[in-house]
Amino acid sequence: MNLLVVLASPPTTTGQRTLSRLTSLPAVVPCSVVSVANLYANPARDLPALSLVGGKVDGWLEAREQLRHELASCDEMMAAWGLLALTGTARQHRSDQVRWLLELAAQQGHTQVWTIGGQPRHPSRWHQYVSDVHGRTQGGSFEDRLREVLVQVPLSSLTS
Repeated sequence: MNLLVVLASPPTTTGQRTLSRLTSLPAVVPCSVVSVANLYANPARDLPALSLVGGKVDGWLEAREQLRHELASCDEMMAAWGLLALTGTARQHRSDQVRWLLELAAQQGHTQVWTIGGQPRHPSRWHQYVSDVHGRTQGGSFEDRLREVLVQVPLSSLTS
């Protein structure tokens, strides 16, 4: 099974924290291949930076080719683009992009999407979400904790 993880944008660094979290997924989700695509095509350091560079529609439209390609070859999808709202025109562009992605996913037969705790949390924040501080998990390894909060939700429940 191929799991497509949809992130916000490519990293400006190596993206090591994100990539290390994604390597945990085959132990948690029944998948053999994890692929990645981004809502926005150009690198951004974080979501506040994406609010700045994502003000123009070009990077959003450019990302659609890879999203189409990856979505066509995946069995399941995971929403992981982050929770922080964008500002300015980037906010509307991301909202349009998410709506477009979910419509395309539905057209291709997807009805649900994997999330952490029911929301599109970014992999670099998963460790915080499953931390003992919040009492959301029973403990154990990172993979054990992730397994407890990984849930599928209807495509229609996601918004940007």
